[in-house]
Amino acid sequence: MRPLLLWAPVAAAAAAPLAGVFSLEAARATGETRDFAADMAAARLRWGPAEQPPGFALTQGEGRVVAQPLAHDQAYIAEVALGSPPQMVKLALDTGSADV
Repeated sequence: MRPLLLWAPVAAAAAAPLAGVFSLEAARATGETRDFAADMAAARLRWGPAEQPPGFALTQGEGRVVAQPLAHDQAYIAEVALGSPPQMVKLALDTGSADV
């Protein structure tokens, strides 16, 4: 009798109509990959190089920060100033060592 009671909810769920169900046909992948470097070169030929917004002009400069190791060099913490006026922010720089 107990196995019948366990299967009763499953049978009831299977018999209920599924509202909002839809299906999609998917095309099989051809194995072809895009050449993003060629795509970028073609875009630059067509539209020219991307213009850099004036607010980001300082990204071409150089700077140094001191990064402190954390947990056996799995990540580094660097304190940097961002924005105008500058606000101090701590960044976690991941070395990717967990992926090895």
